[in-house]
Amino acid sequence: MADITISLSNVHNIKKVKIDPIGVFEVRKMGAGEELDLSDKLRRLNEIVEELNGIDFNKINITNPTKKDIKNMEGLTKQADSLMEEINEIKRFELATYARCFNDNADGKNTKILLDSLSDEDRAELFKQIFSPAKVLKREDVAPKVAETVEEEKK
Repeated sequence: MADITISLSNVHNIKKVKIDPIGVFEVRKMGAGEELDLSDKLRRLNEIVEELNGIDFNKINITNPTKKDIKNMEGLTKQADSLMEEINEIKRFELATYARCFNDNADGKNTKILLDSLSDEDRAELFKQIFSPAKVLKREDVAPKVAETVEEEKK
């Protein structure tokens, strides 16, 4: 028997969020291991983009191609296709990583609908809105500042 029992629900930063019109979700921040894995994948994604930018299809004569030009074109096309497939795998990994942060009590159906509808930028903004601390101003904090501003404008 254990001396103490700790529930991770008291440790994880989990927020209950209603996202219109899809529904209510429990959302947690990514774990350190998930962030590290995703960072590695995104680093590889940047390398792939550089590799794709380095593929020069213009060096092949397409107006009157030789057998060598055709073979080179096929090689470059195969290389580009392989890199594009790797990009797709990374994007699927990224989506799956984010999906694990959501509990929709609907077997992931609503999570899939939500994440499939968001761009990378939208997803980042969603997490920012969920986990950035909202600054709540108290009336007594605001009132003196408003009074000071009004007094300065009168001068």
